[in-house]
Amino acid sequence: MKKYIIILAGGAGTRLWPASRAAYPKQFLEFDTGISLYQRTLKRALRLKDFEAIIVVTHKDHVAGIGSQSKEILDRATPQREVHILPEPVGKNTAPAIAYACAYLNSVDQTQSELVVLPADHLIEPLTAFQSDVKKALALAASDFLVTFGVPPKKPDTGYGYIKAGKPIQGGYYALEFTEKPDKIRARSFLEQGNYYWNSGMFTFKQELFMQELMRYNGGIIKPLSAIDFTFPPRKDRNLTILPLQTTIEKAYAKIQKISVDHALLEKSKKRAMVKASFNWSDVGSWDEVALKFKVTRGKQFSTESKNNYVFSDLPVALVGVENLNVIVKNNIVLISKQGSSQLVKKTVDHIEAKGFKELL
Repeated sequence: MKKYIIILAGGAGTRLWPASRAAYPKQFLEFDTGISLYQRTLKRALRLKDFEAIIVVTHKDHVAGIGSQSKEILDRATPQREVHILPEPVGKNTAPAIAYACAYLNSVDQTQSELVVLPADHLIEPLTAFQSDVKKALALAASDFLVTFGVPPKKPDTGYGYIKAGKPIQGGYYALEFTEKPDKIRARSFLEQGNYYWNSGMFTFKQELFMQELMRYNGGIIKPLSAIDFTFPPRKDRNLTILPLQTTIEKAYAKIQKISVDHALLEKSKKRAMVKASFNWSDVGSWDEVALKFKVTRGKQFSTESKNNYVFSDLPVALVGVENLNVIVKNNIVLISKQGSSQLVKKTVDHIEAKGFKELL
């Protein structure tokens, strides 16, 4: 059975506003490291052995950026591997994106496949542990399970979804329950119980099983995407293939709902399992996480009787008598937040959009 990697690169990353914006979302950010979050994910995918190709699903406006960043990595990659970029006319969350990639694979490769699904904007290390866990998850998925990667929680974080692990099975666990971003009390309870894990948003399964289960629980996604005409000639540049955004894709997306794979399928299916992650993981989902993972302060900073502040700025910043702040100055916008409150940035973005200031987003 052939194996493919699907990279989901359609997220908006609103929690990292104003650095992450509609025209330049989170997966493109480098944080002065010289390599973007997407490029890190692509390099990680290339380290996995025995995979046929990598399928990247992204918004139509980001195809050029994904293509350019992919070439930077592919031109130096050994061994060489093909990357196929699929444009979405509009973001509809993870369930349609994965189903879209599956429909494409059905058109170019009639054999059934095993899939590993990775978000484009996460940090994972060490790679040896990641490779080992993927191998374990593939073995479990071969027994007809939809397999997720559960991360041992380090704190009662309300920004993550949680997976309740059941009895052990073939190097993993039965996945009994999915809970989306609980409040502080429930998150603390999950931590105390010890059998709850953060939902990493990474998955492994047989393509055929995914399509069958999604048809059973949310067939309204499968049918329109299966009608897409993939015979239009793609644009090719050596080992990079870019699918054109043609009318049948737009028509299909107009008919499907916006829904995550957790809500559309994993919360309902009985064929679900979890592998406990042995690697260190972060979804870099807030400025607090950025400050923790990328300790280097960007821009000129002058500090007087101030401490424990994180600055990511295009302009010089002077801090006087303050502490525990995240100060972000990007795209001519200033964001100042108290550390520990950065999950509220999304609410701020929603408020700005509701006020009609979309040019700021």
